[in-house]
Amino acid sequence: HDDGEVGAFGTVVDISASKADEARTLALKDRLMGIASHDLRNPLSAVKMSASLLSRSEHLDEREQRLVSTISLSVERMTRLIAQLLDLTRARLGGGLPVSRRPVELKPLVESLADETRLATGRSIELHVSPVCASVDADRLGQVVSNLLGNAARHSAPDTPITVTLAPAGTGARLVVENRGAQIPPALLPTLFEPFVQGTSASAREGLGLGLFISREVVRAHGGQLTASSTADGVTTFTVELPAPD
Repeated sequence: HDDGEVGAFGTVVDISASKADEARTLALKDRLMGIASHDLRNPLSAVKMSASLLSRSEHLDEREQRLVSTISLSVERMTRLIAQLLDLTRARLGGGLPVSRRPVELKPLVESLADETRLATGRSIELHVSPVCASVDADRLGQVVSNLLGNAARHSAPDTPITVTLAPAGTGARLVVENRGAQIPPALLPTLFEPFVQGTSASAREGLGLGLFISREVVRAHGGQLTASSTADGVTTFTVELPAPD
């Protein structure tokens, strides 16, 4: 070979422009999702009202009553999905979810939502709740508790109880929801709270995979944190840490 200089050749690609384009595209998608979700609420409300009026009719036979009931249940599910999409948009484009905090007794709130989950799922829920008062948005925190209980019901073995513990933690509060079933794969844990992440079971694929993401954002809006762990023997724990009031 020639005894000339040996050079290294390569190509330098400026990826900053493509990254900016990608960010703008994602922001546009989120904004369009928020607009579409918002605009869907009015026609959905009309369907809900119509189904409610039909259900009171004395001229429907049994089959027609079942159809109206199916419509009502579907509308409720769509309403929940739209609310989740709107929360996703607020969290990603609006700088976090808005909360309106006031002093709330958490014990009756947790007990009430546990009762709702028992009725809806038929699952056994063991409560170990102490009186705790915290400065929270009751509706938003209720959303977190409901999401965690529903998640535990879907992903645990049917013959095992769900355990809920509420106790003071320093000057704040700690809520722990624990269930037993299959272990969450360690590779999935770091992404568990990201949007649209779902488990592999059929029940996990029923929704959009936004429940845990929204729950984390609600807890963050309160200045707290939501974490998850799962052991090899199938004990999965979600822990909500709420700080002391400002």
